[in-house]
Amino acid sequence: MKQAQIIYPDVSDILARKQEGRREISRRSFGEKIAMVETMRERLAPLKRIPHQNLATVRASTASNSACVPINLTNTICRRKSNEAINR
Repeated sequence: MKQAQIIYPDVSDILARKQEGRREISRRSFGEKIAMVETMRERLAPLKRIPHQNLATVRASTASNSACVPINLTNTICRRKSNEAINR
């Protein structure tokens, strides 16, 4: 019985671009690297606020006894590294 041979897509161009990017970053000065990190931090700031906005929305809906929020949503707010949904 022969096993089916798995054919993987060619990703050599992706790996070459990643290597090129790493070399480019390694050539930068420490100050340029810090500026790069600060720029990334600013770009990610809106994404980091989303969980807090969702939490505030659920709390406000719960506080007003709104019928729009299902009961099971009030105790299972999505938090990273949290076991609340498991430990109910």
